[in-house]
Amino acid sequence: FVEDAEGKIECREFRVSPPLKSYQKFISAYVYDGFEYVFHKALGELLQTLGETFKFLWELEAEKLLFVPYGFLHLLPFHGAWCEEHGFLFEKFAVGYLPARSFAELERNKGEALGICIENFKDHDFSEFLESLKKAGIKILHSEGQKVCFPKYPKNLIFISHGKANPANPFESRLELNPPLTFKEILKMELYPERVFLIACEADLDYAPRKPIDEYLSLSTVFLAKGAQEVVGTLWKVRPKDAEHFYCFLFSNQENQTKNIIFLHKEWLKEKIVRNRNSRKASFLDQSRISKALVRYLPFRIYTRRVFRTQK
Repeated sequence: FVEDAEGKIECREFRVSPPLKSYQKFISAYVYDGFEYVFHKALGELLQTLGETFKFLWELEAEKLLFVPYGFLHLLPFHGAWCEEHGFLFEKFAVGYLPARSFAELERNKGEALGICIENFKDHDFSEFLESLKKAGIKILHSEGQKVCFPKYPKNLIFISHGKANPANPFESRLELNPPLTFKEILKMELYPERVFLIACEADLDYAPRKPIDEYLSLSTVFLAKGAQEVVGTLWKVRPKDAEHFYCFLFSNQENQTKNIIFLHKEWLKEKIVRNRNSRKASFLDQSRISKALVRYLPFRIYTRRVFRTQK
């Protein structure tokens, strides 16, 4: 179903099997081949399949799109869909996501404290990013063997750590703090942030959405269940340097901190990916520079309630 700005709803049909088969090939390459050539190629083929399957999206007259997926569609990076005629979907639209159950959240969190950053990462120097957070008035805490005391209503909540999705039990997906923080533990906490930034691998990965309740259980969506207005997570592994660059861009100045993240995400993707494309008409599957850029920069996904409002 497609709803326009005036509330008009249209039904568009598409074949489920092509994107499903493409995704199965992609996730198999991710699990077994890591970031090798097979994974690069599988991601390119998935984005091409999404573009062919959902080509009607480029016909829409809008500046932003909100995807409310069902079933395995939760797993797909729609913002990276590729169409030979029009390019990437993120070139035309600012793209956000939101699970259907999130529309039932009537109370909207409004943070009281300015923000807090929890850091436990020894494999990369995040000092530049941490310094920008300090200038923005965000408190930095290091996870060192003791449980952190969180403010109940932080405006910005930032985690810097390794992350790991659990394919067998998503309630045990975790942020590698010291001690680790799991999905289940977050759900039980008296913690209700307004905006959440997860600088961690696989922070928005759930291998198998459940039916019939259609729950997508990732470290990102648990914060939506806590009432967060915006959550930034990752669909697969990311390089620390790329994550730092993206989040430095988001926190680069005071104006960016109040601007909706999906528009900043669009600007950043265009800068990092489109500039690597030699020609709009050339197949990106044959361009090593852009295939590497897609693997590095596409995993960031934005959940948002801020600019999408419904009356029903």
